Amino acid sequence: MKDHVTVTGRSASVLRIQVNEQEMFDETLLEQAAFDPGCLKCRVVCRNPVVLEYDISGLMDIHAFLQEYTFVQREGYGFLEELFESSIRTARGKPLHLDIRTVFCSRYGDQFRFAVLPLKTDAWLLQREEMRDFVEAVRSAFRTSTDYEIPGWLQMAQSSDQFSLPTVIQGLRELERTYHPRRFPFLPPKPREPFRTREEVILPVIEYDALMPPLPIPGSEKPDPGDRWAESGGNPAFTQATQILAPVPEAAACLVDGDSRYELPFETMTVGRGMQADIRVLDDSVSALHARITADQGRFYIQDLRSANGTWLGEKQVRRKMRLRNGMELRLGAHVLQFIQ
Repeated sequence: MKDHVTVTGRSASVLRIQVNEQEMFDETLLEQAAFDPGCLKCRVVCRNPVVLEYDISGLMDIHAFLQEYTFVQREGYGFLEELFESSIRTARGKPLHLDIRTVFCSRYGDQFRFAVLPLKTDAWLLQREEMRDFVEAVRSAFRTSTDYEIPGWLQMAQSSDQFSLPTVIQGLRELERTYHPRRFPFLPPKPREPFRTREEVILPVIEYDALMPPLPIPGSEKPDPGDRWAESGGNPAFTQATQILAPVPEAAACLVDGDSRYELPFETMTVGRGMQADIRVLDDSVSALHARITADQGRFYIQDLRSANGTWLGEKQVRRKMRLRNGMELRLGAHVLQFIQ
């Protein structure tokens, strides 16, 4: 099924996927996914070819989480069972892009979110091999300091002729009972507490492309004239000014930095100097993650993220969440932006 789509871009807040064959596109699946809490929010941003953008604000992919977290004391069982159960639950009646870099969770390792692929039934009816590859990728990235039996069992399960996600889940439960028998088996078992880390897992600084490729022009294979990505040859070092990762047009508000305009299309966006920020401000006085801008019912607010040099609205320092109004001057350290709504 992955032959029908291509992941064409990724930033801290947006995942972009292109449908390779126009005739395989089925937009009704996006309407179905909109009512499923396990699906990433998605919108069509180009129709020839079909390009989709998924909102991944505040999430981290499973690969990043597994690279940063080591499971202890049976935690891995709960995490894997919930991950695979969520995959089955979300995949009912619709195909998913099952890849540990396109499946997401909160920074506490729960609340899994999946990218639905709006493809016609012929393209996704059988997803067994994708599921097998997904389990193997999870196994390869999984780290534990106590439950060493899990990776070995996953390797055996994904290579079995009887492989399926339900059998993997059942096998994990039997494995846990074998290696961690109940102390008082005659008493009713207590329900398992959902897995969630005690502290937020710090999102690693991932060197995404500083600019994603431009959306294609319908009927043309040439880059948009004057496009900075094309001029740079795809080199993220080309731009040395404020950058927004994966800009999306027609937002309700924006930040203006000199001659540049940076849209605020999502409910939450971060501003800072680091690669993990949604809007990058390449100024030494700006912290890696300097401030957060949130939208709530058409109103926008800014909050300082314990930056080294502070955030200011006009002459007032931002010490709590403060509302942004049209025309306000926003200062991050020594760098000045203007908020337009």
